[in-house]
Amino acid sequence: MPTSRWSLLDSSTAPEDTTEARAWQLLHRYGIVFPEVLAREPLAPRWRALLQVYRRAEARGEIRGGRFVTGFVGEQFALPEAVDAMRTLRKTQPQGRLTAVSAYDPLNLVGVLTPGARVPAVAGNRVVFRDGVPVASIEGDEVRFYGDANDDARETATEMLRSRNGSSSHGPTSNGHAAPSAALAETSQAVTNLTKSHRS
Repeated sequence: MPTSRWSLLDSSTAPEDTTEARAWQLLHRYGIVFPEVLAREPLAPRWRALLQVYRRAEARGEIRGGRFVTGFVGEQFALPEAVDAMRTLRKTQPQGRLTAVSAYDPLNLVGVLTPGARVPAVAGNRVVFRDGVPVASIEGDEVRFYGDANDDARETATEMLRSRNGSSSHGPTSNGHAAPSAALAETSQAVTNLTKSHRS
């Protein structure tokens, strides 16, 4: 007669410990966290609970609080290295670098932090960014373009999207993958510019 073995799951972890662990996970994933960023995180704790964790961490000097991305109301929190990366990028001229990432990537905030429809986090979907701004995406076999990218950029982006070699970069300064905080800082700075132009 078939038998089964059962084990009692450990439920000793306090809810506040779970919330704090998740809060830090989100911060390390995105570099900068505020409510809109969590649109792609359906299992994230409520923002009110995260606020308590982030405010304590800010008081201890472990993270920074402020307004890092314009166009969004409410408090924002960031890792120190993400803030430093954004400051560096503000002083750097756009290089025209194209970077392709999976739609599963945390950098896929198209339609969340930028205008336009979202790109679903589905296998095979990809997004190409130019200096942190979305240029094109692919869903199934359909390629969608964003903004005013020229023909050369669109052609290169299309080639990158149809490539099955995973994430890739292309451009005069392409030297591998950026660190997550630096990559998000680049996107956040681009979103700041997009927000200004979209509202003007």
